Amino acid sequence: MILEQHRVRRYLKVKRVPRPEHTFKQKQRGRPRPDTEYRRLTRRRYDLEWSVDQAAIDYDKKSDGMYPLICNDRNLTPRPGPRGA
Repeated sequence: MILEQHRVRRYLKVKRVPRPEHTFKQKQRGRPRPDTEYRRLTRRRYDLEWSVDQAAIDYDKKSDGMYPLICNDRNLTPRPGPRGA
């Protein structure tokens, strides 16, 4: 799927919505006259509706550019960050 290929699936909400589509056809063959009867044919058509999931975007903004470092050297102590954390 395109959304997964570009890694944006979690930022979009996509729904498939059924919509009826009506057409009318004569009941009998021939030229239409004032007393011609018609029948209604209904087909189901599917549309896609999508919206942006702003909560997922805001959540990922908080950790954007942060990369955790893992080390197995037990002699190292954590260095305080720029804000004294």
